Amino acid sequence: APLIKENTHLNEILQNFSNYPYFYYPVVGSDQKLKGIISIDSVRQIFQDKDVSDFILADDILEPVKIKIVSSASGTEAKELFDKYHIDFIPVVDEKDVVIGGLEEKFFYGFIARKQLEVEQKALAL
Repeated sequence: APLIKENTHLNEILQNFSNYPYFYYPVVGSDQKLKGIISIDSVRQIFQDKDVSDFILADDILEPVKIKIVSSASGTEAKELFDKYHIDFIPVVDEKDVVIGGLEEKFFYGFIARKQLEVEQKALAL
């Protein structure tokens, strides 16, 4: 998922939701370090008060992040985090805590299912 800077205006944030299939986006500061996440639900709530939507920045609607994973972690470690914390999105950071992306649960499990199917098909072809 594309990264959103903390000073990004709501219109630009909405463009991300329109242009990409993701429901969650990492929000970063000027140092590219994780500040929080924005979900489709947090954006929906803004539209209840249309008078303020022109003044909303990413920093105003981000949700704090409790769980993140380093890019060197395994798929098993990511699965454990999804299962243990019942979360839909995990920001991915490097060893300096700089955001490099994110894992959305539905895409993660879709990828795992495709890989399992590939292995099964190869086994049947033997």
